[in-house]
Amino acid sequence: MSKVRLAIIGNGMVGHRFIEDLLDKSDAANFDITVFCEEPRIAYDRVHLSSYFSHHTAEELSLVREGFYEKHGIKVLVGERAITINRQEKVIHSSAGRTVFYDKLIMATGSYPWIPPIKGSDTQDCFVYRTIEDLNAIESCARRSKRGAVVGGGLLGLEAAGALKNLGIETHVIEFAPMLMAEQLDQMGGEQLRRKIESMGVRVHTSKTPLRLCRKVLKRVKPCVLPTAANWKSTLSSSLPVSVRAISWQPSVVWTLLRVGVLSLMIPARLPIRISTPSVNAQAGTTVYLVW
Repeated sequence: MSKVRLAIIGNGMVGHRFIEDLLDKSDAANFDITVFCEEPRIAYDRVHLSSYFSHHTAEELSLVREGFYEKHGIKVLVGERAITINRQEKVIHSSAGRTVFYDKLIMATGSYPWIPPIKGSDTQDCFVYRTIEDLNAIESCARRSKRGAVVGGGLLGLEAAGALKNLGIETHVIEFAPMLMAEQLDQMGGEQLRRKIESMGVRVHTSKTPLRLCRKVLKRVKPCVLPTAANWKSTLSSSLPVSVRAISWQPSVVWTLLRVGVLSLMIPARLPIRISTPSVNAQAGTTVYLVW
Protein backbone atom coordinates (compact mmCIF):
# COMPACT_ATOMS: atom_id res chain seq x y z
CA MET A 1 0.00 0.00 0.00
CA SER A 2 1.47 3.35 -1.04
CA LYS A 3 1.79 6.18 1.44
CA VAL A 4 -0.61 9.10 1.45
CA ARG A 5 1.25 12.26 0.53
CA LEU A 6 0.09 14.77 3.12
CA ALA A 7 1.04 18.45 2.82
CA ILE A 8 0.47 20.81 5.74
CA ILE A 9 0.67 24.54 5.19
CA GLY A 10 1.42 26.15 8.54
CA ASN A 11 3.48 25.00 11.50
CA GLY A 12 1.93 27.06 14.25
CA MET A 13 0.13 25.73 17.31
CA VAL A 14 -2.81 24.36 15.32
CA GLY A 15 -0.69 22.81 12.58
CA HIS A 16 1.53 21.06 15.10
CA ARG A 17 -1.44 19.88 17.16
CA PHE A 18 -2.92 18.36 14.01
CA ILE A 19 0.27 16.37 13.48
CA GLU A 20 0.22 15.12 17.07
CA ASP A 21 -3.43 14.08 16.81
CA LEU A 22 -2.83 12.38 13.47
CA LEU A 23 0.06 10.35 14.82
CA ASP A 24 -1.94 9.43 17.93
CA LYS A 25 -4.68 7.95 15.77
CA SER A 26 -2.74 6.66 12.79
CA ASP A 27 0.52 4.98 11.93
CA ALA A 28 3.10 7.49 10.70
CA ALA A 29 4.26 4.84 8.24
CA ASN A 30 1.03 5.38 6.27
CA PHE A 31 1.94 8.97 5.46
CA ASP A 32 4.60 10.95 3.66
CA ILE A 33 4.24 14.30 5.48
CA THR A 34 5.64 17.63 4.31
CA VAL A 35 5.12 20.77 6.42
CA PHE A 36 5.55 24.35 5.20
CA CYS A 37 6.82 26.51 8.07
CA GLU A 38 7.02 30.14 7.02
CA GLU A 39 8.81 31.29 10.18
CA PRO A 40 12.51 30.62 10.80
CA ARG A 41 11.68 28.24 13.68
CA ILE A 42 9.32 25.33 14.20
CA ALA A 43 6.09 25.42 16.23
CA TYR A 44 6.14 27.32 19.51
CA ASP A 45 3.66 28.52 22.12
CA ARG A 46 2.22 31.89 21.05
CA VAL A 47 -0.20 31.98 23.98
CA HIS A 48 2.69 32.59 26.38
CA LEU A 49 4.67 34.73 23.96
CA SER A 50 5.09 37.60 26.42
CA SER A 51 6.99 35.29 28.79
CA TYR A 52 9.79 35.48 26.23
CA PHE A 53 10.57 38.90 27.71
CA SER A 54 10.93 37.31 31.15
CA HIS A 55 14.26 35.74 30.27
CA HIS A 56 12.67 32.77 28.53
CA THR A 57 14.26 31.32 25.41
CA ALA A 58 12.79 30.27 22.10
CA GLU A 59 13.61 26.69 23.04
CA GLU A 60 11.49 26.94 26.19
CA LEU A 61 8.52 28.08 24.13
CA SER A 62 8.94 25.30 21.59
CA LEU A 63 6.07 22.82 21.28
CA VAL A 64 8.14 20.20 19.51
CA ARG A 65 10.05 17.58 21.44
CA GLU A 66 13.62 17.15 20.31
CA GLY A 67 13.81 14.72 17.41
CA PHE A 68 9.99 14.42 17.14
CA TYR A 69 9.74 15.22 13.42
CA GLU A 70 12.81 13.20 12.53
CA LYS A 71 11.52 10.18 14.46
CA HIS A 72 8.30 10.14 12.44
CA GLY A 73 9.91 10.94 9.11
CA ILE A 74 8.24 14.32 8.79
CA LYS A 75 9.87 16.82 6.47
CA VAL A 76 9.59 20.40 7.77
CA LEU A 77 10.49 23.17 5.34
CA VAL A 78 11.60 25.89 7.77
CA GLY A 79 11.46 29.46 6.47
CA GLU A 80 9.64 28.31 3.36
CA ARG A 81 6.24 29.63 2.35
CA ALA A 82 3.67 27.99 0.09
CA ILE A 83 3.14 30.43 -2.78
CA THR A 84 0.73 28.72 -5.16
CA ILE A 85 -1.52 25.67 -5.11
CA ASN A 86 -2.52 23.87 -8.30
CA ARG A 87 -5.69 21.99 -7.38
CA GLN A 88 -5.94 20.03 -10.60
CA GLU A 89 -2.41 18.64 -10.43
CA LYS A 90 -2.34 18.67 -6.61
CA VAL A 91 0.97 20.45 -6.42
CA ILE A 92 2.33 23.27 -4.26
CA HIS A 93 5.06 25.70 -5.27
CA SER A 94 7.11 27.27 -2.49
CA SER A 95 9.03 30.50 -1.96
CA ALA A 96 12.26 28.52 -2.33
CA GLY A 97 11.26 27.26 -5.75
CA ARG A 98 10.39 23.82 -4.42
CA THR A 99 7.59 21.70 -5.91
CA VAL A 100 5.63 19.42 -3.58
CA PHE A 101 2.93 17.01 -4.76
CA TYR A 102 0.18 15.97 -2.39
CA ASP A 103 -2.80 13.66 -2.06
CA LYS A 104 -4.30 15.52 0.89
CA LEU A 105 -3.71 19.12 1.92
CA ILE A 106 -4.17 20.69 5.35
CA MET A 107 -4.47 24.47 5.62
CA ALA A 108 -3.37 25.56 9.10
CA THR A 109 -2.08 29.02 8.29
CA GLY A 110 -3.16 30.74 11.49
CA SER A 111 -3.88 34.46 11.53
CA TYR A 112 -2.27 37.84 10.99
CA PRO A 113 -2.87 41.16 12.75
CA TRP A 114 -5.28 43.55 11.14
CA ILE A 115 -3.37 46.79 10.64
CA PRO A 116 -5.53 49.88 11.18
CA PRO A 117 -5.23 52.48 8.42
CA ILE A 118 -3.09 54.92 10.39
CA LYS A 119 -0.91 57.14 8.25
CA GLY A 120 2.74 56.61 9.08
CA SER A 121 2.27 53.19 10.68
CA ASP A 122 4.84 51.73 8.30
CA THR A 123 7.74 53.47 10.06
CA GLN A 124 10.65 51.41 11.30
CA ASP A 125 9.70 51.80 14.96
CA CYS A 126 6.19 50.39 14.58
CA PHE A 127 5.72 46.70 15.19
CA VAL A 128 3.11 44.00 15.28
CA TYR A 129 3.05 41.60 18.22
CA ARG A 130 2.84 38.10 16.82
CA THR A 131 6.13 36.24 16.50
CA ILE A 132 9.38 35.79 18.41
CA GLU A 133 11.06 37.89 15.73
CA ASP A 134 8.57 40.70 16.45
CA LEU A 135 9.45 40.53 20.14
CA ASN A 136 13.17 40.63 19.40
CA ALA A 137 12.64 43.81 17.36
CA ILE A 138 10.50 45.39 20.08
CA GLU A 139 13.03 44.60 22.79
CA SER A 140 15.85 46.04 20.71
CA CYS A 141 13.91 49.26 20.15
CA ALA A 142 12.92 49.48 23.82
CA ARG A 143 16.57 49.68 24.86
CA ARG A 144 16.83 53.11 23.20
CA SER A 145 13.35 54.39 24.03
CA LYS A 146 11.53 56.03 26.91
CA ARG A 147 7.88 55.56 25.92
CA GLY A 148 5.85 52.96 24.13
CA ALA A 149 2.37 53.22 22.65
CA VAL A 150 0.21 50.17 22.05
CA VAL A 151 -2.65 50.59 19.60
CA GLY A 152 -5.39 48.20 20.64
CA GLY A 153 -6.87 47.57 24.08
CA GLY A 154 -7.93 43.97 23.67
CA LEU A 155 -6.39 40.99 25.39
CA LEU A 156 -3.34 40.86 23.14
CA GLY A 157 -2.84 44.62 23.35
CA LEU A 158 -2.86 44.49 27.15
CA GLU A 159 -0.44 41.60 27.06
CA ALA A 160 1.87 43.67 24.86
CA ALA A 161 1.49 46.65 27.18
CA GLY A 162 2.50 44.50 30.13
CA ALA A 163 5.56 43.36 28.22
CA LEU A 164 6.55 46.95 27.45
CA LYS A 165 6.05 47.98 31.05
CA ASN A 166 8.29 45.12 32.18
CA LEU A 167 10.95 46.42 29.80
CA GLY A 168 11.06 49.58 31.91
CA ILE A 169 9.50 52.16 29.60
CA GLU A 170 6.49 54.45 30.03
CA THR A 171 3.60 52.59 28.47
CA HIS A 172 0.36 53.86 26.90
CA VAL A 173 -2.60 51.88 25.55
CA ILE A 174 -4.82 53.54 22.93
CA GLU A 175 -8.27 52.03 22.36
CA PHE A 176 -10.98 53.43 20.08
CA ALA A 177 -13.79 51.77 22.07
CA PRO A 178 -15.06 53.38 25.29
CA MET A 179 -13.42 50.67 27.41
CA LEU A 180 -10.76 47.98 27.35
CA MET A 181 -11.66 44.52 26.07
CA ALA A 182 -14.99 45.89 24.86
CA GLU A 183 -15.93 42.65 23.11
CA GLN A 184 -15.58 40.59 26.29
CA LEU A 185 -16.63 42.92 29.13
CA ASP A 186 -19.62 45.03 30.11
CA GLN A 187 -19.19 48.60 31.30
CA MET A 188 -18.62 47.70 34.95
CA GLY A 189 -16.10 45.05 34.06
CA GLY A 190 -14.34 47.44 31.72
CA GLU A 191 -14.06 50.08 34.42
CA GLN A 192 -12.64 47.57 36.89
CA LEU A 193 -10.12 46.35 34.35
CA ARG A 194 -9.05 49.90 33.54
CA ARG A 195 -8.41 50.63 37.23
CA LYS A 196 -6.38 47.44 37.50
CA ILE A 197 -4.28 48.23 34.41
CA GLU A 198 -3.67 51.81 35.51
CA SER A 199 -2.67 50.62 38.99
CA MET A 200 0.14 48.74 37.25
CA GLY A 201 1.46 52.01 35.84
CA VAL A 202 0.07 51.71 32.32
CA ARG A 203 -1.66 54.83 30.97
CA VAL A 204 -4.97 54.08 29.27
CA HIS A 205 -6.61 56.23 26.58
CA THR A 206 -10.10 55.01 25.59
CA SER A 207 -12.47 56.43 22.95
CA LYS A 208 -9.37 57.61 21.11
CA THR A 209 -8.60 56.90 17.48
CA PRO A 210 -5.03 57.52 16.26
CA LEU A 211 -5.07 59.38 12.95
CA ARG A 212 -1.41 59.40 12.00
CA LEU A 213 2.11 58.78 13.20
CA CYS A 214 4.58 61.53 12.35
CA ARG A 215 8.18 62.07 13.29
CA LYS A 216 9.41 65.32 14.82
CA VAL A 217 12.92 66.08 15.97
CA LEU A 218 12.95 67.26 19.57
CA LYS A 219 16.20 67.52 21.53
CA ARG A 220 17.86 64.74 19.57
CA VAL A 221 14.90 62.46 20.13
CA LYS A 222 12.66 61.49 17.27
CA PRO A 223 9.35 60.83 18.98
CA CYS A 224 6.26 59.59 17.29
CA VAL A 225 3.30 61.92 17.69
CA LEU A 226 -0.19 60.46 17.48
CA PRO A 227 -2.73 63.20 16.79
CA THR A 228 -6.13 61.63 17.31
CA ALA A 229 -9.76 62.23 16.54
CA ALA A 230 -11.15 65.70 17.12
CA ASN A 231 -12.57 64.85 20.54
CA TRP A 232 -9.06 64.22 21.86
CA LYS A 233 -7.22 67.53 21.88
CA SER A 234 -3.80 66.26 22.93
CA THR A 235 -1.03 64.33 21.24
CA LEU A 236 0.97 61.44 22.57
CA SER A 237 4.72 61.63 22.15
CA SER A 238 6.39 58.25 22.01
CA SER A 239 9.92 57.28 21.07
CA LEU A 240 8.76 53.69 20.78
CA PRO A 241 5.43 53.58 18.97
CA VAL A 242 4.80 49.88 19.37
CA SER A 243 1.71 49.47 17.29
CA VAL A 244 0.42 46.09 18.34
CA ARG A 245 -2.00 46.39 15.45
CA ALA A 246 -3.89 43.45 16.86
CA ILE A 247 -7.11 45.30 17.31
CA SER A 248 -8.55 42.19 15.73
CA TRP A 249 -7.10 39.11 14.12
CA GLN A 250 -7.92 37.91 10.64
CA PRO A 251 -7.38 34.29 9.64
CA SER A 252 -4.54 33.98 7.15
CA VAL A 253 -6.35 31.03 5.64
CA VAL A 254 -8.97 33.47 4.35
CA TRP A 255 -6.62 35.01 1.84
CA THR A 256 -5.02 31.69 1.01
CA LEU A 257 -8.34 30.01 0.32
CA LEU A 258 -9.45 32.87 -1.88
CA ARG A 259 -6.85 31.60 -4.30
CA VAL A 260 -7.90 27.97 -4.13
CA GLY A 261 -11.64 28.29 -4.42
CA VAL A 262 -13.97 29.70 -1.79
CA LEU A 263 -17.72 29.26 -1.88
CA SER A 264 -18.50 31.15 1.30
CA LEU A 265 -16.51 32.49 4.18
CA MET A 266 -17.36 33.79 7.62
CA ILE A 267 -15.20 35.72 10.06
CA PRO A 268 -13.93 35.38 12.77
CA ALA A 269 -11.74 32.37 12.27
CA ARG A 270 -13.69 30.01 14.50
CA LEU A 271 -16.82 30.26 12.35
CA PRO A 272 -17.23 27.70 9.55
CA ILE A 273 -15.12 28.06 6.44
CA ARG A 274 -16.57 26.45 3.35
CA ILE A 275 -14.39 25.69 0.39
CA SER A 276 -15.05 23.87 -2.83
CA THR A 277 -11.59 22.38 -3.15
CA PRO A 278 -11.49 18.58 -2.98
CA SER A 279 -8.82 16.96 -0.80
CA VAL A 280 -8.26 20.16 1.16
CA ASN A 281 -8.99 20.61 4.84
CA ALA A 282 -8.84 23.96 6.60
CA GLN A 283 -8.07 24.46 10.25
CA ALA A 284 -8.96 27.67 12.06
CA GLY A 285 -8.27 28.10 15.73
CA THR A 286 -8.77 24.78 17.46
CA THR A 287 -11.50 23.60 15.13
CA VAL A 288 -10.99 21.42 12.08
CA TYR A 289 -13.17 22.28 9.11
CA LEU A 290 -13.55 19.55 6.55
CA VAL A 291 -14.53 19.88 2.91
CA TRP A 292 -17.05 17.71 1.15
